[in-house]
Amino acid sequence: MIIRVPSEAPRYVPTEERFVLRYTMANDPVRMTSRELDALREMIKSGNEKRFYDWTKWQIERDYVMRCDRHECQQCKRRGRYRRATIVHHIKHLKDRPDLALCMYDPDTGERQLESVCKICHEENHPEWQRPIQNNPRFTTEERWD
Repeated sequence: MIIRVPSEAPRYVPTEERFVLRYTMANDPVRMTSRELDALREMIKSGNEKRFYDWTKWQIERDYVMRCDRHECQQCKRRGRYRRATIVHHIKHLKDRPDLALCMYDPDTGERQLESVCKICHEENHPEWQRPIQNNPRFTTEERWD
């Protein structure tokens, strides 16, 4: 039986340092490769950008943003209200800046790029996505049965 002896004896790591190590290892920024960026641009060009939200890297980044914001809607929070966030919003739209798709902060300006919001605030941010209410007439023909 061979017993392996570690080359370096384990050392005591203070709690703060362990937290910092665990935090930085678990929360490394998710990087997008140039190949993935090209695939995302192709999806946007073909109108299939919704497929991006199924990517594992997006799910990881989404969970990270929600945890950082404590699942609170940041826009409601600025207004002094509390609502549970259900959506992570791209402040600079995905179609305009696909290179920032997985960045919590914009590297150019340092401003927030991804933000947790509730459904109501997200609909306020995107009024163009709302379907117009169609005014359907009750009767389609003039013929009536009286």
